[in-house]
Amino acid sequence: MKNPLAQPTVLGAFLLLVLSSAHASAAEPAGAQEPVAKAYSEIQQLAAEAKDSAAMTESMDTVMSRLVDYDAFARRTLKGTWKTLNSRQKKRFKKAFKALILKTYARRFKPGATFEVTWRGAPRVLDESGAIAEVRSTVTGAKAAADVDYIMSHDGKTWAAHDIVVDEVSMAMNWRKQFKSIIQKSGFNSLVERIEKKVKK
Repeated sequence: MKNPLAQPTVLGAFLLLVLSSAHASAAEPAGAQEPVAKAYSEIQQLAAEAKDSAAMTESMDTVMSRLVDYDAFARRTLKGTWKTLNSRQKKRFKKAFKALILKTYARRFKPGATFEVTWRGAPRVLDESGAIAEVRSTVTGAKAAADVDYIMSHDGKTWAAHDIVVDEVSMAMNWRKQFKSIIQKSGFNSLVERIEKKVKK
């Protein structure tokens, strides 16, 4: 008599297939483009309605909060340093860093200006799990165009950006080098103070 535990039952095999398929589709790379496309659509509407740059930036806060995973962005930027910070330092940095990302990104979109978005192919998978993908777009305005790419990660529920690459320059990597230099020379508090001052300008 065959041991019933020696091989999976038909029902067991079916359940394994269903569960593995559900897991694979949960981080479908094509879905990484959806939050980016939605953000662009909302920004186009905000640009048409905003009276000035300050109002534009303030209005984009909600849009960016849905698009960007600020925690992951902060950890990526302060790689190596992040684990040495206490909870109060992390909280202060994330607040200042969020404002810096928002201001840096928002200034590319002028109130009253129109722009078009084109996609440079489908989202490109960056790891074996399929949970990290690159969404490549080109934003074209009246006077200039820029390639704006988003490194997206899937947390099991949604896709969100943890880095933005403009004309092949990664915000996270560019800031990582600058921030590391400031921390080494002047300390962490000096870094946050500089970010806070930059945001207020």
